[in-house]
Amino acid sequence: MEKILHCLDHGTVMGWMLDLEHETLFVSVPDGRMRSFKTLDEPLPLPEFMKNLNPEFLVTLGDVLSWLHL
Repeated sequence: MEKILHCLDHGTVMGWMLDLEHETLFVSVPDGRMRSFKTLDEPLPLPEFMKNLNPEFLVTLGDVLSWLHL
């Protein structure tokens, strides 16, 4: 978490921390807010530049977990 906070303090727009044991993704943004995601099919927040590149692009927690072959 310290590394994510450091990066947010230095210009990173969003940080993701994945808790594999509980299949939960924590998303942090520069204003200090943090949200947790546990539902496999709920769309995750993406940085604005990603939305600008392709407004229809969606990523879910299920996608992230499948990329890790869990």
